[in-house]
Amino acid sequence: MAWCVLRHTSENASRNTQHATRNTQHATRDNYLMANLVIGYGNPLRGDDGVGWAVIERLKQTPLAEPLMLIASHQLLPELTDLIRDAAQVTFVDATVLGEPGTIRITSITPDLTGPASSHQMGPGVLLAYTQELYGCCPPAHLITITGAQFGYEETLSPLIQAKLEAICQDVLRGACGVNQKTPHAPRTTHHAPRTMTKITVVEEIMSANDRLAEQNQACLDQHGVLGLNIMAAPGSGKTSIILRTIGAVAPRLRLGVVEGDTAPVTIDADKIAAAGRPAVQINTGGSCHLDAVMLAGALPQLNLDELDLLIVENVGNLICTASFNLGTHLNVVIASVPEGDDKPYKYPGIYRHIDALILNKMDLMPYIDFDMAYFRQGIELLNPGVTFFPISCKTGEGINEWATWLLEQIS
Repeated sequence: MAWCVLRHTSENASRNTQHATRNTQHATRDNYLMANLVIGYGNPLRGDDGVGWAVIERLKQTPLAEPLMLIASHQLLPELTDLIRDAAQVTFVDATVLGEPGTIRITSITPDLTGPASSHQMGPGVLLAYTQELYGCCPPAHLITITGAQFGYEETLSPLIQAKLEAICQDVLRGACGVNQKTPHAPRTTHHAPRTMTKITVVEEIMSANDRLAEQNQACLDQHGVLGLNIMAAPGSGKTSIILRTIGAVAPRLRLGVVEGDTAPVTIDADKIAAAGRPAVQINTGGSCHLDAVMLAGALPQLNLDELDLLIVENVGNLICTASFNLGTHLNVVIASVPEGDDKPYKYPGIYRHIDALILNKMDLMPYIDFDMAYFRQGIELLNPGVTFFPISCKTGEGINEWATWLLEQIS
């Protein structure tokens, strides 16, 4: 999730900006309290489904007169309630498949617990209802949707939706210029006339709490001279098996430690690492489908980092959520496996985009499974051109030495 705040420039604002130091890690809630909030959401790798992101990017470049907080997110998440609580009003921007392509609709949204909701995704009405329930207040809100023309695996909008982008932004701005009163325990409905647009000269990028803590995690690793490696994969891909093979291949040249992430209170994988003679810390996420910087920060003090060269973090088995949370490691690696199929880059593109290396495990099963290597590699190249690739078999040992050599080069 990416977000920023645009606000008025004034003498006081200038002094506050100077006081905030040259980076954003000390930004506080005061920077965005009572700003109008715009949330664009969807998948920017699925053509017109990324229109919400495109609107946010366009608004970042638009001169404004109102304090305006801009958020781009793949999904609407419960964590957004904290920001919605402090907003003067909220505008949601999303794509839809309903209606004639290019049609723009603006709908008022009120708290509604009957809409779709899960721990990973929810509708705007449910998100407002959660805000009302948690904080006793909820801003007025509306949803702007545009009917998309294509939702295939494309990183650009269709020409039709691209042509409509400015009109959507103007609808967002017209809706974001009028509400500044907050009424507890009920949606706010007061509206004011739009104000004249003027140029804003202060743009503050505010990092999320997770990203700030991730920076601290990496600084801690740097202080002790430890390289951090985050391993992400689907369940059953062979993460722990590859870690065990890695321990055998790099010892005694590298002092290696492991942090294991699991959703259940078990120590199965950590016990395997400990049996191999390496220190391991087990994190129980309490059912959460990913590790985050907070969890890793709690694990680091449990390891003697001065006695490590490499820290491998085995993330929870998941191809979606793990890609969205920065842990503070230096490198990110994805493990795919032959039995998962050759279409994973097309179905789960987000996790492949910014990784430093890709392992394809269980190569020994290639003769028995219909796996199109050329199709798989093509999907990877579209998302992450030139990414380092290791075909590996933990069973036969194929590719393990090449993988170990690459790891040693990263540390040296």
